[in-house]
Amino acid sequence: MTPLVGSGLWFGSTGNARGIFALGYSGSAYTPTTNVYTYSNNGVATGTNLTANLTNGAAAGNSTLGIFALGNGATTNIYTYANNGVVTGTNLTAGLGYGAAAGNSTLGIFAIGDNGSAYTPTTNVYTYSNNGVATGTNLTADLTSGAAAGNSTLGIFALGYNGSAYTPTTNVYTYSNNGVATGTNLTADLEEGAASGNSTLGIFAIGNTTVTTNIYTYSNNTVSTGTNLTAGLEEGAATGNSTLGIFAIGDNGSAYTPTTNVYTYSNNGVATGTNLTADLTSGAAASSSPGGF
Repeated sequence: MTPLVGSGLWFGSTGNARGIFALGYSGSAYTPTTNVYTYSNNGVATGTNLTANLTNGAAAGNSTLGIFALGNGATTNIYTYANNGVVTGTNLTAGLGYGAAAGNSTLGIFAIGDNGSAYTPTTNVYTYSNNGVATGTNLTADLTSGAAAGNSTLGIFALGYNGSAYTPTTNVYTYSNNGVATGTNLTADLEEGAASGNSTLGIFAIGNTTVTTNIYTYSNNTVSTGTNLTAGLEEGAATGNSTLGIFAIGDNGSAYTPTTNVYTYSNNGVATGTNLTADLTSGAAASSSPGGF
């Protein structure tokens, strides 16, 4: 199988399939801390620290590794799932702040967001096999505080703040030819949300402290309302496998939290997952079992 999400997911080995959450702001400071979330038993453990703090970053990857853009700079880290190894990757062409990422087993598409001086529609293509970075096709408008999900063929980017207002606008990015087109609007503006999915659909948590989710079906670009999360998600992150998505709530509207939700795609069921070891805010996530491929 083969989808990914704005914050990364894959389908690979099942027994040890897990998601890597970079916590970002822990409630008191930005940190390099990561957590490993094991899907089969909802287990949570501390992972290997990134080489620097992650701030408003993004992540994509495949069944072997996750690429984390650290945010507020062009630095990337490569997280190898098999041994929890972390090394510095190739820099993006500009700093990524409040961006989003999706991809397939070969490459990740990173929407730059805030490049340090302005909001932008810029994308970068990160090729995993050689750690190559190149400029991709611009989105149709700036993406800031957005989210992304996708499958082996395309990524759906919810633009979030487009430079003047929060919007429900989406873009469809086709990997094979770096084509960009406007997708179907979400049912509400997306603000600091998160997304996960499988090869058929993406689940977008709308953000801005709301519990609302949207289901984006890739085959016909349709959008419908999904099941509410148990708390509002703002500045959170999400990843998962072909069966479920794990949403880290981030700021629930009243406080930063370590809370997670498990979203089961087959029946749109939502349940509380295992807490992370610390609050996650402005973080990012990738998976060893991306659901969209």
